[in-house]
Amino acid sequence: MRMSRAYIDNFRNLRNFTMELSELEILVGENNIGKTNILLAISKILSFDRRRVYFDNDDFANPEKPIIIELVFTDFSTPEEEAIFFDHEGFKNPEMNEVVIRLKAEWDEKERDINVSLTFVREDLPEDEQEIKEFSWHFRRYIPYYYIPAHRDIEKEISSRRGDLFEILQSFTPYQLMPIQALKKRTLAKIDDFLKEAEKSDYNDLVSELTVVKTTVEKVEEVTKEKIEEIITKIEAIKGNIESNEKIDESSLFTKILSQLKDLIIVLQNRLSIQSSLSSLKEEFKNLYGLENIQNSLNELLAEFLDSEELTLDTISAKDEDFLRQLSIGIGNYSILRHGSGYQSLLSLILKLFKTIYQIIKREEVEFKSFIVAIEEPETHLHPHLQRHLIKTLKNIQLKFSDEGISLQFVISTHSPFIITPLSFDSLTFLRPGRDTSPNAIKINKKEFAQEIVDKLNLTNEKAKQKKMNQISRWLDHLFYHSPEMFFSKCVIVGEGETEQGAIPIFAEKIRKNLDQSGISFLNGEGDSLIYPVRLLSALKTSWVLVVDKDKAEILKSLESVSEENIFVTNTKAFETEILSTAPLEKILLALDEKSIPEKNRDRIADLIGDFQNLKGKEIESLQDVLAYLEEKEIDKFKKDFILKWMKAEKGLSFGRILAEHLEPNEIPTVFVEAIIKAGEMSREYRE
Repeated sequence: MRMSRAYIDNFRNLRNFTMELSELEILVGENNIGKTNILLAISKILSFDRRRVYFDNDDFANPEKPIIIELVFTDFSTPEEEAIFFDHEGFKNPEMNEVVIRLKAEWDEKERDINVSLTFVREDLPEDEQEIKEFSWHFRRYIPYYYIPAHRDIEKEISSRRGDLFEILQSFTPYQLMPIQALKKRTLAKIDDFLKEAEKSDYNDLVSELTVVKTTVEKVEEVTKEKIEEIITKIEAIKGNIESNEKIDESSLFTKILSQLKDLIIVLQNRLSIQSSLSSLKEEFKNLYGLENIQNSLNELLAEFLDSEELTLDTISAKDEDFLRQLSIGIGNYSILRHGSGYQSLLSLILKLFKTIYQIIKREEVEFKSFIVAIEEPETHLHPHLQRHLIKTLKNIQLKFSDEGISLQFVISTHSPFIITPLSFDSLTFLRPGRDTSPNAIKINKKEFAQEIVDKLNLTNEKAKQKKMNQISRWLDHLFYHSPEMFFSKCVIVGEGETEQGAIPIFAEKIRKNLDQSGISFLNGEGDSLIYPVRLLSALKTSWVLVVDKDKAEILKSLESVSEENIFVTNTKAFETEILSTAPLEKILLALDEKSIPEKNRDRIADLIGDFQNLKGKEIESLQDVLAYLEEKEIDKFKKDFILKWMKAEKGLSFGRILAEHLEPNEIPTVFVEAIIKAGEMSREYRE
């Protein structure tokens, strides 16, 4: 079973919002788009809290309308899951094979309070009959939902009684954290429960033997270790007698209780022994440091002010449970609090995941096998490699549980391109601004996307169609490793190659436009593939600007129904010729000098000397020196036959950056300036 769809209306900034969910769903969107609100809305229905679901006035986008939250569950893979939601009224919609749970919260003017209802809904029934039955805590516990928020305070998690470390200790060692007298009472209560069951069975020998055990436990502080061992042996003997006695119908119940009782007594005796040692150690410390004398002297002075009170000086606690509560955690030889924020954040996340996974393991024997874990911004304080490794690890955990027949669904929100790098489109929901402040949830089906492009190309050969489909599919996969930040951008400038990729961000700085501040990325469309990113960005409702070389103008014919205001075409055939038409030659040559190795430039100078007579016998140390000796009529030949060829040979990310850094704003080709300005305008319109 998995949560396959969520509908949220009128909750904070979410209005008429619908999203589909996979087994590993990543919510991608800018700050304040609503990612946290989505996870909180889900928790309103699935929280373990037995108290009523609470909303305040600020949760209502429109106070005059109700908040509606619906969760849809599908893929009931086991008979046990089917049985959980079986009811004679029929919780499941038989047409869609799904269970829908609806939360409705609305203001009650008469009661001056917010009324909340949680019900199973059958949307295939008439409107007045759709609400089938209350979704009570009884059902809620069968859909475990664990929410790990973005704010993770490791100091609180390892030191607070409500922290994750303490909760883990309670799960593994509940009897070690319990005060000894409370543990003793628990043990005696377990014996009394057993005696009641034994008396019902008329097994008198069992009752008398157990009475001896009870008497020993009542005086456990006074008995020896050997006596406790005798009691443990007696319990084992009682178990053996019960298992071999066919007349005792409750033998399985009795043996289970006896096993629990044995464990309790062992823990109780060991803790009493440790506490005795602690008391002795405490006295040794007091004697070592002369605390008794200091204490007596202080009490003499205290008596002058408060004659009925005495103070004590203690070095360590004599209660063994206090030591476990003060457990510290570290990496290497240092406390985690002395490590950096990255390790602290990761350990906090690990503790929360461990607590969640252990709770899942503990529940493994019950009838439900599906769990939902929501994690908000797992990348906090982690460097890129750890971010990528983290998401891979979560996928591995998911697969490991799947092999055991347990469905572990993750819903994760992120701002990090490194989190999505190991993923694909079927795991991503892109949140984009919609009407008012509510976002749209967008999913991309890779096969359907490729098919749509191929259909528009009007290819007739089936082999050619399949080849193009494969090409587009590989390009989409390529994006996750090489351009993941485009999925987080407000606007994307799409260009043809690496040289533009290096130059355009520098051009933007030159004209005082900050691409990062505006949320603008550059995407290398790689020549003939330019239509792919334009189609993809349009599908993602992400603004885009296309800068295309004049020699690729034919590509624009396949971009029908696309606004021409977003498209900027160079005046010349390519980036290099566009630069040559506006930039000073000495700056282009300076960039070539810096980019190329000296040996290559010496060969270039030698070629020039062979073509231009004026250069023979001259001292030429760099390509820039050539300009001092060429005549005006030779410049066009120099550009066409040499500089353009060199620029194409050196083109790439590095050359683009070097060249752009040498140009002044008025030397940048107009087409790039206009494209950058347009991208800035579109990024501002992103949220308007």
